[in-house]
Amino acid sequence: MSRERKINMIRSDGCKLTHSPQADPDDKHIGRGSEVHAYRTRLHYSEYRKTVDGLVQRRFNKSEEDRGKAFREQDVTLRQWKDIQEINRRRKKEGKTTFQIPGTIRGYDTPDEVGILMTDLSQGGSRRTMDLKEVFTSAKYVDVATQRNREQTGMDWQRIRELIEKDIAIAEEEGVELNNGPHPLDPWLVVWNDDEPQVYLLDIGHYSRTDAPERDVSKCSASIRAELDDYEKKYWSKRKEGF
Repeated sequence: MSRERKINMIRSDGCKLTHSPQADPDDKHIGRGSEVHAYRTRLHYSEYRKTVDGLVQRRFNKSEEDRGKAFREQDVTLRQWKDIQEINRRRKKEGKTTFQIPGTIRGYDTPDEVGILMTDLSQGGSRRTMDLKEVFTSAKYVDVATQRNREQTGMDWQRIRELIEKDIAIAEEEGVELNNGPHPLDPWLVVWNDDEPQVYLLDIGHYSRTDAPERDVSKCSASIRAELDDYEKKYWSKRKEGF
């Protein structure tokens, strides 16, 4: 049975989009957690006879009674993404490095759910994706690693770390905390191409920023780097022996 239904969409700047397409989500979840469920979807614009593929819906896990809370959570998330997008636009004009983020970020709602609509970074499942904390530890990573030799996997981790360090450096320049929550490595998703991994800033639930130019975010940056060091020592040292 089709789950297709009309959705309302809102941009990260709070502007509501005038057209409400029909969303046709897959039945299979591609991510389940305490906070969100994620599944691939496509949008049908009947007035344009157009279908847009390559999207993921991240539904907030809230009951009908918590619908107001879900909208407030959506509003906070969109404002955080708006801030990051503005940072990227300005830095791009200045010829500086930018955060790697999904190309499409929208809020959406239907009569029975509220969430965020984003670009499907797995490209329909053709690219393997995993949370940063799954590198070295998950069956998904072992599947990747068994196709690569130890030297390649070492270079993979070096590249992943360099990309995260790039994000940390941008955050320090901009006075932002990418994660002031209890799990410093939560913000990043690793996407595996045929040749090398890419790292995207994806989970910004604990992102924060103020306009104070003197804000010191070194404590947040130090906690992320310390967690990377601990993670590398704990897992990479064991993986050097093979898979």
